[in-house]
Order: sequence, then C-alpha cells, then structure tokens
Amino acid sequence: MMNTFFIFNDDPISNVTQRPHQKARRTVEDLSSDDILATSSDDFVDYVVQDYELDPLNLDVDNPQVTIDDWGDEEPALRFQYAGNKQILQYKPSPSRRSGYRAEVNEEENYVDVYFPRRNDGYSDNELQKFQEQLKDYVKTQYRQVNNNLDEFYDEIREEAKSLHEEKKEKIQQQQQRFQALGIDVVRRDDIDETLKIDEPQRRKEITIDDISKEQLGPGISDDIYYEIIEAVDAVGHGFEKSPETYSDFGEEDYRNVMLTFLEMNFEGSATGETFNKDGKSDILLRNDGDNIFIAECGMWGGPQTLSGADEEGGKISQLLERYLTWRDTKAAVILFVDRDSFSSILEKIPDAVEEHPLCAGLKDKKQNNWWQYSFDRPNDGGNQVDVAILAFNVATED
Repeated sequence: MMNTFFIFNDDPISNVTQRPHQKARRTVEDLSSDDILATSSDDFVDYVVQDYELDPLNLDVDNPQVTIDDWGDEEPALRFQYAGNKQILQYKPSPSRRSGYRAEVNEEENYVDVYFPRRNDGYSDNELQKFQEQLKDYVKTQYRQVNNNLDEFYDEIREEAKSLHEEKKEKIQQQQQRFQALGIDVVRRDDIDETLKIDEPQRRKEITIDDISKEQLGPGISDDIYYEIIEAVDAVGHGFEKSPETYSDFGEEDYRNVMLTFLEMNFEGSATGETFNKDGKSDILLRNDGDNIFIAECGMWGGPQTLSGADEEGGKISQLLERYLTWRDTKAAVILFVDRDSFSSILEKIPDAVEEHPLCAGLKDKKQNNWWQYSFDRPNDGGNQVDVAILAFNVATED
C-alpha cells in the first residue's frame, strides 16, 4: 500500500532551511588551531555543507503519462518517473502555490502518481486536457522552486562556514604573531596538506586522565603532562618579562587571558577563565572530557599575605584550596605577577610566605628560580594532598 501525501505541499521547506545554523560554528570551535591553519576554507566549507546537503531528487517533469484506473475507483493521475530522494517530493517551497494535489509514490518502480482533483461526475476530454496541463505546470514550477530554495540554503551555509573559518584562522595567526613578539616559540605546521582530515585530525597534545586507584582518589593528569602545562605557563611569563613595556598597562586579567589563549592552543581540552568550580570562579580551569585536570589562580604580588593570607584577606593559596578545588582536583598552580622593584628579594620571600600557610605540607621540588612545587593538605582532609606549583614573573617596568 502506498502512502498518500500532497506533492510539494506537505512539509514546509523552512523546516529544513531555517534550522539554526550552529554546525559551522560548533565545528570551528571543535577544531584545533593546527587543524584550522592546515585546512583550506573550501575544504572546511565542503565538510560543513555535507551534513546539511540532501541527496538530490531527479524528477522527469517533461514526460509525464496520464493513467486511468480501469475500475473507476481512483481519479486519473499524471505519472512522473523519479530517481533519488523521494522525501523532497513532500517539501513545500517558498513562495508556493496555494493549491495542492494528492500523490502516491511507488518505490519499486520509481514513479509518483499525482491525482487529478476529485470529480463526482467524471471528466470530459477537454477537462482531462486542462487538468493534465495544470498538474504538469504545478509540479514543474514547485519542483524548480524547491531546488532554488535548497540551493539558496546551501549558499548561505557555505558563506557562513567560510566566514567563520577565515575569522578563526586570522585570529589564530594574530595570536601566534603576538606570542612571537613575546619571544615564545610557536610551532608552525607548514608541511601539512591543506586537507581537513575528518577521520584522523591533527590534534593538540592529548591530555589523558589517569586511572583511578587507591593512591589516586579521583581523575587527574600525569606528572609529565602537569609539568608540561606549567612549562607552557612559564614560557608565557618569560615572554612578559622580556618586553614588560609592551604590557605596562596590563592587569591581572590581561595576563591571565594571554595565558588562557596559549594553553587552549597547545593542549587538547577546554581552557576557560572565571569559571565556576565548587564555591567560586577560578582564574584558569583546564578540562578534558568533563573532568577538571588543572586549576590555577592568578594574582598581583602584594606582599607575603598574597600567599600566606586567609581567604578573606585575599590569600591566593587559601582561595584555591578552600573555594575552587574539589576532592577530585589533584593539580593546581598559583601564578604571581610582580610589578615591583627588587624582584630577586621577592623571590627570597616567596618560600617563607608559602610555608607559613597552615595547610602547606612541604616543598617537593624547586624547578627554577621562579618555580616551586609544593604539597598541600586539603581543608578537613589531610590524607588527600594536592600538588600546587608556585610561579612568579617580573613584570615591573623601568620609570
């Protein structure tokens, strides 16, 4: 039994063409910086459009045949041969003729019968000729308009996808130029073919989640990846130090935003700022597959209390441990920007300030003159310690 519908008048094509155009934006956001730079706009556009583009319908509108039911149970019909996507036969174009004609599809023999209007008293020869021309003209016009609507829709998607891709590529290139001005090495992948590799995309460094064990109470990252993240932060900080005059008008938020951008470009995962976690908004939060893997708090050096002070006194370590870290978060950092003279004397004060904090469990390692690794107990949970890197950068300018 064949299903009956109204040909080119059953389902408004706007249900297809006016869907929110979110795939292009979502796809751009999901691709790494390397993918964006290595992919041509045309390839990206083709990739996006393929999810919207319908399989075509080929309808022979020029050679229909009149069919008549020998039993007289059905009205005469105009039979059109078709190939391809029969779903398009149901789409109502815009603009569209008001009238509609009942139709049935035979999938086995690839034809669609479009029925003449119902007439209780039959049809004269002149009426048969008249309705034959009306139906043929209706189907031909509606078919053409549906294809026009779809072509316009695909053009809009292409234009949007190309604009988003080019905008993101330009932004990445500007960011890389900025990092180069800071003296930070940026790996350019000029050897990659400009082809979007859907199955095997070139990705940023993948951050893995350690298996949960008795020693590791919750998800985390390996020490190797943790230190690579800290090294990336350290590289950006040294870039600030090389040309402090360039960033003389920067505040805490400006320094943080540059670091966020660099982390997002170099590590697979979501790097965000001012993001709610536990009881407050952390300055830097790096996530992977929904798990927090690195949290950092940034601040301008205001004296030892910046590290040793309580939460209500603005102490960065207390804010990190008491507000932002959940029991699952195992690795974190406090990043200090020092805009005062005598940076070397401040570096000498930092260990004492850290070790005055009541939750400090001890120094694990001093990686560099400006980078210390400490262990801290958690509030009300001394058996579950967290690694905290303390980093300081000299951003003072000469008067």
